[in-house]
Amino acid sequence: MIDGIDNALKAWIVSTLGDVDVSLEPPGVCPKHGCLSLYLLDMQHAPPANRGRSKIFSLLLRYLVTAWDEDPLIAHRRLGELAIQLADHPDYQLDLEPLPATVWAAFGIAPRPAFLLCARFEPERELAPVQLIREPPTLRAQALSRFEGVLLGPGDHPVVGARV
Repeated sequence: MIDGIDNALKAWIVSTLGDVDVSLEPPGVCPKHGCLSLYLLDMQHAPPANRGRSKIFSLLLRYLVTAWDEDPLIAHRRLGELAIQLADHPDYQLDLEPLPATVWAAFGIAPRPAFLLCARFEPERELAPVQLIREPPTLRAQALSRFEGVLLGPGDHPVVGARV
């Protein structure tokens, strides 16, 4: 499930940055020796990915990525390196939209350099078996008839330019 994405992201970050502690805790909870915070900030509905004829349910997981170290240069370097690698990653997206000050206030910390890392989550689901058509369809001819009227939308208001 989502913890699989968490673990995959942590492994990718360690393989990208080398020896760094990756915490899933909110920013500001990192140990004193420094770490990178990968906090699942929210989940959004993502357009389903097409897999043949079936549509798979998708979520967009948005992680807030921040770094902390006793030496701010190390924290900044880690964030920069990760953002550069993330920009070309085929499975993850980089979102550099700044967070509102209210988010930082909710964490109880001063605003700091950060970005959002977005990962698609598509749970494995069994699809209903497809029933095969074993005989050709039967077509029945019907006489055409004409009808007229007004198509009404919400509030019983006519829909302008509607065609049926």
